[in-house]
Amino acid sequence: MLLHKICHDKIHSVLTEKELKRYYHTIERIKQVEEIDNFITWVRKKPDDFYDSSVKSNVLKEKKGSKW
Repeated sequence: MLLHKICHDKIHSVLTEKELKRYYHTIERIKQVEEIDNFITWVRKKPDDFYDSSVKSNVLKEKKGSKW
């Protein structure tokens, strides 16, 4: 499945690679995350070419480990 870059970046800013692999490996499960669900609601109102470059990947979260 293809995602807009802003959506892809948001997912990686909230979830680690381990979390994505172990549990959030479908769009339905990713949408269960409140922060992502709120983001989807917000970004739907933007034009298709909208991109907020302030969204950063959360590399430190991966290095610190996660609950998954």
